[in-house]
Amino acid sequence: VSHAIGREACKYGASIAKIHVVYSGLNLEQFPFVPEKPDRAKLEIISVGRPHWKKGFIYALDAFRRLKGKIDFHYTVIGGFCQEHAFHVHDAGLEGQVTLSGRLPFEDVHRYMQKADILFLPSVEEGIANVVLEAMALGTPVISTDCGGMAEVIEDGVNGLLVPVRDPGAMARAILHFADMTPEDRLRLARAARKTIEERFTVEQMVKGMIELYHSLSKSLSTIDESTDFTD
Repeated sequence: VSHAIGREACKYGASIAKIHVVYSGLNLEQFPFVPEKPDRAKLEIISVGRPHWKKGFIYALDAFRRLKGKIDFHYTVIGGFCQEHAFHVHDAGLEGQVTLSGRLPFEDVHRYMQKADILFLPSVEEGIANVVLEAMALGTPVISTDCGGMAEVIEDGVNGLLVPVRDPGAMARAILHFADMTPEDRLRLARAARKTIEERFTVEQMVKGMIELYHSLSKSLSTIDESTDFTD
């Protein structure tokens, strides 16, 4: 699903010539573009992901520790509840500013995402995170680490913000930068993000890519000598 995964596969002996990238695609009828956000002073930030170290939530919580007292925010992590994260919230004194939730139904997650000011992806490793594609389609600006194939989706400052992996300081600065943006600048990010999805990450493009891949394999197989006996 990304060139980054292809490069990773090569480290384990895969042939670059045999690697085909087909990006994940969304049915945009299920993702209405609603970039307008409620008029509020508090920045609503959301992350979505399972409680695994690769999702980078510890680094995110360290970033919010640095933001405490600098901006008014609330950070919600859907699907990321575990005792380690709960301890980290308590240790950072972020009770009341951070909500750790268990898994929620698909429709509820989308409602949270659509209402949020920012979708934050603090991951250490990803192929291309579907939740980022979904937020971009819905009209919610994204701040993401430059992990895996995320730079294949997000152009920093154009359709989202990219920060280094495992860098709470950079994460905090990016959130502060977003907090200082005008509503017009935030809308510009959202519109550019939606355009990216419409041009490169639709279900129609994904299906077309898979069909082209199967056709290329079929052509390769047709070159095999028909007289070859495969019965043995």
